[in-house]
Amino acid sequence: MQRLTLDAPAKINLFLAVLPFVTNGRHSLKSVFSKLSLCDTLEFSLDEDREPGVLLDIDYQEGITPLSIPDEDNIVYKAVRSFSELTGKPLGGHLHVRLTKRIPEQGGLGGGSSDAAATIRALALMHGYNAQGPTMIELASQIGSDAPFFLYGDCALMAGSGELHLQDLPQPALDLVLVKPAAGVSTRAAYEEFDRNPQSADDVSPLITALLSEELDIPTIATNLHNNLYPAAKTILPELGQLVDNLSAQPGVIRALLTGSGATVFAVCEDATAANIIEKHFANRGYWAKACTTLRTTAEQASD
Repeated sequence: MQRLTLDAPAKINLFLAVLPFVTNGRHSLKSVFSKLSLCDTLEFSLDEDREPGVLLDIDYQEGITPLSIPDEDNIVYKAVRSFSELTGKPLGGHLHVRLTKRIPEQGGLGGGSSDAAATIRALALMHGYNAQGPTMIELASQIGSDAPFFLYGDCALMAGSGELHLQDLPQPALDLVLVKPAAGVSTRAAYEEFDRNPQSADDVSPLITALLSEELDIPTIATNLHNNLYPAAKTILPELGQLVDNLSAQPGVIRALLTGSGATVFAVCEDATAANIIEKHFANRGYWAKACTTLRTTAEQASD
C-alpha cells in the first residue's frame, strides 16, 4: 500500500497580459503566477493487491459549493486516465483519492488545475517519473493551460496559452485577502468578450525587475500588477468593478485587482492584521472571503 498526501495550492495572477492572437483555439498570453497558502488537500492510497480502479471522495469545506458533475467527470479522474494513456502504464492497483476542497470554482484561482497537477505529481512519485519532466509537463498541458505551472516553483513567468514555462521568479512575501461574489465568470465568456473589445497589455518587465530586486518593495510590486482581462470580466459581471473599488478603499489595502478571468478579486495588504479584518468585513456581507499569503512550498515525500 502506497500512501501520499499533497497540497494543491491556489494561485493568483500577479500579471496577466492576454494578446489578441489565437493559436489552436487558445489565446497567447504572458502571466506571472504566484501560489498561495490557500490549498486543497489530496490524500492518495494505492492498493497494489486490488484490481485497478479509481475511487474519488470529495469533502467540500464550509463556503465551497459542490460541483454539479459526476465524480467520473472530475479533473482528478481525467488526470488519472490521461496518465495511463500517455505513459502506457496501468495504475498498478486500486487508487483511492480523498479530495478536501477549500478553493472555490469559477474564481480564477486555479483550483481544478492545481488538483490535476497534484494528481500528476502523486502518480509520478508512485511510478518513478520526474514530475517536471517532459512527459508529465505534456500531460498537464493536455489537461489545462494553467496546470503546468503547478508542477514548477512558487512563482513563475508563463507564456504560450499559460502552459509554457519561461522563468522561475522569487516568491514575494505578500499578505493578501481574496474576495469572491456568489456569481462566477466563465473563462470562455471572458475571452469572447475580450475578443469583442481587445485591451492593450502592459510590459511585464517592471514587475519582473521588482520581483528580482534584493529588497522586497511591495508598493512597487503592487503598482505593476496588471490584468487586461479585467475589463471583459466586469462587462460580464459588473459587480466585479464595484468589488475592486470597495476593496481598494479598505484601510490597509495597497492594491486590489481581479485574478485571471475572475470572479475572485485579491488585495495586497500592508500586513496580516489588515487582511484578517478585511476578510471578516466582506464575509459579514455575504461574500466568500479568505485572508492568506503567498506560498513557499517544501519538498514532497511519499510514504509506503
